[in-house]
Amino acid sequence: MSLVEPFTRRGRHADLAASNRMERRLVFKTIDHPAGKPNGQGLRETLLLDNPYAKTYRLTRVLTQSCGLEARLEVEGTNPVDLLAQIEAIPLQRQFVSGPGFGIAQSHQLQDSLGEPLVRMVLTHGVLKVDGLTVILKPSGVKNFAADIELITAPGDKIDLPEDLLAVLGWGWSPIRRDKEGWRSKMRMKGKQPGCSRTAEAKLAQVAAHLAQTLADPPRYFHQRFVLARWGVVFRRAIPVLTALGLLCSSLIMAQFDIEYAPSVQMILMNSPALLLVFAFSLQEMPRFEFPPLPKPPTALAWR
Repeated sequence: MSLVEPFTRRGRHADLAASNRMERRLVFKTIDHPAGKPNGQGLRETLLLDNPYAKTYRLTRVLTQSCGLEARLEVEGTNPVDLLAQIEAIPLQRQFVSGPGFGIAQSHQLQDSLGEPLVRMVLTHGVLKVDGLTVILKPSGVKNFAADIELITAPGDKIDLPEDLLAVLGWGWSPIRRDKEGWRSKMRMKGKQPGCSRTAEAKLAQVAAHLAQTLADPPRYFHQRFVLARWGVVFRRAIPVLTALGLLCSSLIMAQFDIEYAPSVQMILMNSPALLLVFAFSLQEMPRFEFPPLPKPPTALAWR
């Protein structure tokens, strides 16, 4: 009762049927925010209060849109009242982005800034829905590690996507790889929090606009708009093979020079293998030795 009382004063009433005493979890009754009210836009809000460790509480706000998109906001601390104040300070719509043909839900974790009184929002999960395609962004949580991206279609929805669908956006994107559930890719994330999370949010919005336009047009338009970028992707994918060829050629050329007469050339050739390896392993993912297919205009009239 002492835990519930501060929440009750804020209009948050415990849902005893949904709560679980053995798991040390309190669930509060859902609050509907109709589309007509400020900051609402058809959102359903649920609060969860967990006590995973001694003197440690975790408060989670779950927001669900009428279309099914869900965003979570999580914060941990020793005082549930302070956690509620931090949660309520974040506007409901802060975690949602919408545009022509797409919707995005972003889940965050509130963390204390070291040496600063501010609380930072760290992106933990992002979901994009566009034209029947679901894109899931999962940051690694480790500094300068790439985020995982999954592209999933609805059961029975057969769509043919090019491997360079996202890679044409720049060096920070890797080709999509087909798997059992859909496709997988990676997105480069650099820098410290919370700037890194804001960059990831901006890139997810960029993907949303890119996919909305690409899937709305016939496949041939994708090739026409990104023909130069597609050739750039071919070069990036060929870097591991070119690196291996470069190592082979440099070893053959070194044997032809006498260090007494060409010391500078010899030094360059001796260091070229290390430079080539550094260049190859600076890619978005582990090097794949492949001969990438050359970009060609699609012959299909539609993506499906």
